[in-house]
Amino acid sequence: KQHGDHWAMKEAIQRLKEVSGCAPTNTLAACIANIKQEHGACNVQVHMKGYRFSLVAEEKEVPEKLEQAQRQVGELNHATKCVIATEMKLQEMVRVRVSWRRQ
Repeated sequence: KQHGDHWAMKEAIQRLKEVSGCAPTNTLAACIANIKQEHGACNVQVHMKGYRFSLVAEEKEVPEKLEQAQRQVGELNHATKCVIATEMKLQEMVRVRVSWRRQ
């Protein structure tokens, strides 16, 4: 499961880079900046709350390319939450095992 979630996260990042016109070596921040610049009229912003993040635009009607980027950010958010959840479970399992061994 963890490997699949990590792979899904990497794939979402790669597709976001493709949609935003960024090179595979570009950072995620550079891709978001590129999207914001390209779709400046839509006032694109990244919204974050806890472990949730999304790409939002003020305009109700957004260009198809921006809509694709929003979908990819949504997929990235989902995959990231899965990776974090799995990591937290693994950490808890390690803590339980360590405390059990100390007894």
